[in-house]
Amino acid sequence: MEDVFKKPQGSCFPTLVGQKKLAATRIDEKERLLEINHVLPIQAPICDAISNLVSDANDPKIIVEWTRIIHLLSSHRIVLFAIGLNSVINRILADHQSLSSVTIFAPSEFEYVASSSPMLEKIVRFHILPPRVTYIELAALPHKQRLMTLLPYEDLMIINGANVIQGLSINGVEIAAPEIFSSRKLIVHGISQAFEMAKFPSASR
Repeated sequence: MEDVFKKPQGSCFPTLVGQKKLAATRIDEKERLLEINHVLPIQAPICDAISNLVSDANDPKIIVEWTRIIHLLSSHRIVLFAIGLNSVINRILADHQSLSSVTIFAPSEFEYVASSSPMLEKIVRFHILPPRVTYIELAALPHKQRLMTLLPYEDLMIINGANVIQGLSINGVEIAAPEIFSSRKLIVHGISQAFEMAKFPSASR
């Protein structure tokens, strides 16, 4: 990867398929961003990608860089939730300007992306916790422990099964891919489906 970053943008690389080549359609060494044939490689060194998820940004507190989070979600095919997060993130940050540590529960399917803006914002907030919490820390919490989200007065609840490793869920939704991304200030857990709120049981209603 370091060799690719040293190449000029537009450089081509031979493949094992005849005369077919791949092109470096975007190279930004400073931002550690790379696209091959307009696709962000998911096999890029994760330590490089994750280390750039936070920056000082002229603030003594480390602030989460949401643009890169959205990029990484998209590269791991969590596209609809990434679109929803991207569309409401400015309003969320207006309320949480110094947010420096987060846990994101990212659903692989996200039907709410087509919802009205106020509802979409509430649903996205409902999937984010202000502290960073690892899977082991979640599993160690007692059954029915409540977790504060970025949506005021709307908490999530831990549901521990008989077998913690296989039975841990949040609001009855399984954590299907624990710790997809992890850094000092950010952690993302993949979940099997979006959380439903009592006030908004379905995006189609």
